[in-house]
Amino acid sequence: MNTPVIVFCLTISHDKRGYFKYGEAKNLQFRHSLFALAQHIESASSSSVGYVLIDDLREGGNFDKYYVLSTISDKGLIFTEVKKTICPKVVINRRKDELYFHPLLSEAPWKIYNDSQIAKLGNKKTCHELFGDFMPLTMSVNRDTNTDAIKTFANSISDDKVVLKPLRLNGGRGIEVIARADLSDYITALDEPLILQEFIETSEGVDGLVAGRHDVRLYTVDGEISLMAIRQPAEHGYLANTSLGGSIEFRGASAIPANLRMTAQRVIDELNSISEHYFVSLDFFFGNNRWYLVEVNDQPGVPAEYQTAYAETILKAIADSVWEYING
Repeated sequence: MNTPVIVFCLTISHDKRGYFKYGEAKNLQFRHSLFALAQHIESASSSSVGYVLIDDLREGGNFDKYYVLSTISDKGLIFTEVKKTICPKVVINRRKDELYFHPLLSEAPWKIYNDSQIAKLGNKKTCHELFGDFMPLTMSVNRDTNTDAIKTFANSISDDKVVLKPLRLNGGRGIEVIARADLSDYITALDEPLILQEFIETSEGVDGLVAGRHDVRLYTVDGEISLMAIRQPAEHGYLANTSLGGSIEFRGASAIPANLRMTAQRVIDELNSISEHYFVSLDFFFGNNRWYLVEVNDQPGVPAEYQTAYAETILKAIADSVWEYING
């Protein structure tokens, strides 16, 4: 195997036998999609793909060891350690802000995919600062936020519920839908900053697309929407994340409603002005007779080939984007 020029930065753990592995049995999608994406990148670039840990980053941007994929099993991806210093050309980051804020990153000669300008949009506060016109009414809060400001926000919305979200978590983790009447007491007990957001009821669905509560994910690579996913929460739930019991249905980009495509394109135009090569998901929902942007997810999960025939489309688009990024 040649020394990899493209690497994924992952969280790889030891199992009881001392093997290096990624993904538990329940993470079937993540395991298969990572494996398939690596294969597509190897095909597009005609080079091998490796895997690195952030703890192995050293001065000059070198990693003092790397890993190669040896086995895919029901219990995870199993890796073999290669005790050899490596300085890749591109690092595909799956560790969120840990890599972007690493003290040795400034010395690294390699590029990160996605770059830091796209990645910062994964922070919901930063996303709102740029795309607030497309989002529900939102404000940033912490335990010291002025109570009059909170009351003014609460009085400006009509629903009796509000939404509180952590700034940087994904998968629906930490999101709370609470009664507007309980808002002040909730905020004074906060341990970390959050964003406070107007609750938008989506239960009327979208004619011809989805019935009931939902969100719609648009997988976007280098300014082009490659795939749409319609996600719905479990019965009586609010959050459509599959990790929380929601369902997901994939459709081709041609099925995107015209009014959603128009709104999404305005967001994409802004993303294109920030970076030429990137992979994000744009999450929307429909309520009050309009589309709202929920978030820009800078590290969305990739659908696995066993989930949908459309997986091939998005996997190839990402692989081509990474290779063009290297050569750009």
